Amino acid sequence: MITGLGLGITASANFTTAVSEERTAITLTNVGTQFTTNAYFGSHSAEFDRTQSDYLVLEGNNESVDFSGDFTIEAFVFPTNTSTNNKLFDLRGIHSNHTGGGDGTVSLGSTLLIDNNSGSFRCFVDGGDKATLTSGEFSLNTWSHVAIQRQSGTINAWVDGTRAVNYSGSDDYSAVFSKNMPIGMGASSSSLAQQYGGRFDEIRISTVARYTNGSSITVPTSAFENDADTYCLFHLDNVFTDDIS
Repeated sequence: MITGLGLGITASANFTTAVSEERTAITLTNVGTQFTTNAYFGSHSAEFDRTQSDYLVLEGNNESVDFSGDFTIEAFVFPTNTSTNNKLFDLRGIHSNHTGGGDGTVSLGSTLLIDNNSGSFRCFVDGGDKATLTSGEFSLNTWSHVAIQRQSGTINAWVDGTRAVNYSGSDDYSAVFSKNMPIGMGASSSSLAQQYGGRFDEIRISTVARYTNGSSITVPTSAFENDADTYCLFHLDNVFTDDIS
């Protein structure tokens, strides 16, 4: 259950070029997902039914964006399935066989993979699961905040404000973010696999560490807002549009 209150901390931007007043929107391609009025913030969220071919594809960046340093990936999730390997974010790219812009994959050893494994949070970094929490991080039919960030070379991840990962990893993820990547399914298989069952709300990727690494963070209490440190932001309020306002 989510019990935290407050907002995260915003630091300086990590763009290699000057940030304009309006950044370039990132495309989120919908492949079969539906909207539901069950949302954590706003009017709607995106619903993933594992019995259908549904997932999202986040396009690779089309700006000169530096992901060699700090960054944050976060969202609110509502699992409705207790199967193993329910992929949330799979940053290995996406297999070229898939609809939505598959342009190949990168190896597991140089990227991030985040999933719900029968209720347990898993975060693969450098080819192995670095999660220290082992069971019960996700409750069925309950909203949870998930955040993964790198700050000064150390990757932390939290579920509902409680730290699940504390790992030093200094890989340059710029090449990873240059590829299209799936949300809600596994990337590497040529067929649909490891699909997420549940809902997503408020997906945000930032080019800074939004929080201070530590044993806990405060869970946001309002919808995210676009700012100079936002790489992409999807409220999923009945549209799959990046909020660049």
